[in-house]
Amino acid sequence: MRRLGASSAYTAVPTDLHSEGAEGAEGAEESPAESPAESPADDAPTDVSLDVKLSFRRLPKGTWVKLQPRSADFQGELATDNSVDLRELLEATLHRRCALTVGDDVSVRAHGDREYALRVVEVLPDDADGAVSLVETDVEVDIAPSEDYEDAMRRLAEAAAAARAERYRAAVSERLPVEPDADAAGGCVPCRFQLPDGRTVTRRFAPTDPLAAVFDYVISAGGAGEGEAFRLVTRWPRTVTELDDGARTVRAAGLKPADTLFVEKLEKTAA
Repeated sequence: MRRLGASSAYTAVPTDLHSEGAEGAEGAEESPAESPAESPADDAPTDVSLDVKLSFRRLPKGTWVKLQPRSADFQGELATDNSVDLRELLEATLHRRCALTVGDDVSVRAHGDREYALRVVEVLPDDADGAVSLVETDVEVDIAPSEDYEDAMRRLAEAAAAARAERYRAAVSERLPVEPDADAAGGCVPCRFQLPDGRTVTRRFAPTDPLAAVFDYVISAGGAGEGEAFRLVTRWPRTVTELDDGARTVRAAGLKPADTLFVEKLEKTAA
């Protein structure tokens, strides 16, 4: 640690002109500190010190990096352009840098003023918090699929999962028994369900309907997905209704019209 010091150029000399009279004033030697233009402010420090602490970390020489284009234009325009030596272009870009850190953006210029942004996603060796030196070292570069491509693949996967879930709910809905009228001769049990997403749905069941039909309805309403296990509970007093083997009827399960049944997911998934 090195201490840097600074001090004022002038030192003030106290002089009392009123007590010494005019002769004392004429005989007094003028000090630079007495000049209003040159005198420092009364409250200004006359001695200022500053401690400066410098630290550094030696980075390992990089051997491999993976770059991910922000846009699909990079691969669409450059990777298929025979007039562009992509390897030479990337080497020239990295030679202008002395270090790389995961998360950095690297700008690759091609075709005059056309720039492509690539993000550093991986480096080797990775023992310096994702940072490597590019000084006097040969670095192998891999190109990951662009963010645009990954976003498109993610959207396709989400759409496929949503379509599969919809088909599953439709298949479960087809095996539900017919909903009885409110004034059905054999009676009915109106049930209200609070789904995990906050929606409330209702449906009537015949007392002789299997309890499995109640669980199927919850699935068809979007309360649970394929392979998800759940149970139906009431808050106060707390009761728990589980599917078990599904042989019980709605009447045997003791479901009451005044109860709100909350769908409670279970950690263990169904086989």
